[in-house]
Amino acid sequence: MPARDGYSAQQASVPYPRAILYDGLPAQYLPLMDELMGNRLAVKSMEKVVIAFEKYWKPLTVEFGWPEIIQTDDPERAGKLATFVLRMLEYKKLVADSIQTYVWGLRWKMKLEHQADPVFGVMHWHDFMVSVRVRAHVPHEPRRALPMRLILAMLATVDMDAFWEVQFAFFLIILLGTFSRSECPCPKTFTGKDRWNPDKHWMVRDIAIQLVAGAYVLAIGFKAIKQDRRIERPEARGDHRLEVARGGAAKGGNDFSYIGDAPGHELSPFKWYAALMRFYTGPRAGDSPFFMAKDRTRPYTYSAAQKDLNPDPPC
Repeated sequence: MPARDGYSAQQASVPYPRAILYDGLPAQYLPLMDELMGNRLAVKSMEKVVIAFEKYWKPLTVEFGWPEIIQTDDPERAGKLATFVLRMLEYKKLVADSIQTYVWGLRWKMKLEHQADPVFGVMHWHDFMVSVRVRAHVPHEPRRALPMRLILAMLATVDMDAFWEVQFAFFLIILLGTFSRSECPCPKTFTGKDRWNPDKHWMVRDIAIQLVAGAYVLAIGFKAIKQDRRIERPEARGDHRLEVARGGAAKGGNDFSYIGDAPGHELSPFKWYAALMRFYTGPRAGDSPFFMAKDRTRPYTYSAAQKDLNPDPPC
């Protein structure tokens, strides 16, 4: 049975004359079609497309005198794609997953240029890529967990008069209590495309002590996350109200996670929340970044958190 979108793998296996979405499309609809195809990819995915094309493909086209765009049904596309892969394999710095990602990126670049996927119709491509994976395979190393005994030892040595130490302790408590990815608390950089984003990173209003089911807990609001970059889940759009537009998490309701208190224990979130608030002399704007850099004027960054985890030893 075909899927709801009308696609059936069995039907797709039956040969038909090739047709591309852009063939016969009136010129007035070209911009809209390009926008729809471009929106198919997330920002990070588009970055991979650009890297594949600019860094790895274009130098080959210059070296061998090829057009930058692989035209639909180019009879030499198999050899060109194989050269693209073999050149990346020669670098010896790219693992199989990266090579496969950049092949995917180059294929998408051609589709965005109104051409057919150049891999379609290439015989033995799967066998070739399996061999490449064997040659460039590197076992994945899972992220190492921070042992609880080490976390407790770190918390026990925090200088309560040092802003960055107290803030990092609270930062650690929240990540531990919510299992949050590092993308939620803070941005990667101060400026540029990875700068602080109110639709993703935690603001002052996103972290607060609330009364829930008769108990006070630390509430942490999640907005854009890896599984929902566009904030489409109802609980994150804004207080479950129908009139709140999609993406409204930065302006209202959130998807909250709750951490209960552990009075008298080093893991008490209330203890570290109160200790951090003592460094601020008055109320903070609800839409300002919750975690701040050491200068307390710029947002805290992921690289700063990494450095706080492994600070330079004292001289």
